[in-house]
Amino acid sequence: MGWFGKFSFSCSAFSRRPLLFSNFLSDLGIGPQAQWFNYGLLLTAGLLALFYNSLGVRSFAAVAGILSAFALAGVGLFPENMQPAHLVFSTSFFSLAAFSIFLFSIKRPAVKNYLSPDLVAAWAFILSGVVFLLEHSPFWETVAVALFGSWLAAYAFRT
Repeated sequence: MGWFGKFSFSCSAFSRRPLLFSNFLSDLGIGPQAQWFNYGLLLTAGLLALFYNSLGVRSFAAVAGILSAFALAGVGLFPENMQPAHLVFSTSFFSLAAFSIFLFSIKRPAVKNYLSPDLVAAWAFILSGVVFLLEHSPFWETVAVALFGSWLAAYAFRT
């Protein structure tokens, strides 16, 4: 079992329900061990805001990214059982993150390699995010979150 399988197994152990593709990730935010998931969202939101801040505070793309980080913190502060606030913050996170990634990808200087990892991950995330917002299914949410992480890594380590 690879690291992803171990991670998935440990996350699903907290929730008593299968995690990937059959439940929304926010399902981990309710239940007896939910505080660890929600604290993790708050920590991730803080790190995400610092990452976007390092990319350029005066950039509109970075501002949209920082706002998406605040929306992610809202998902941690308002778990799934606190509707409609959770839905507002969750939708805001996906929308603002996709908008920010779109802005970063179009403001990038012209390059010869249109299949660079950060551009491929950016457009794949945007597409999966749009499908998730339209379909509202756990499968597309999981795919969108995985692709968002892929874009972060690819953009952070781009050459």
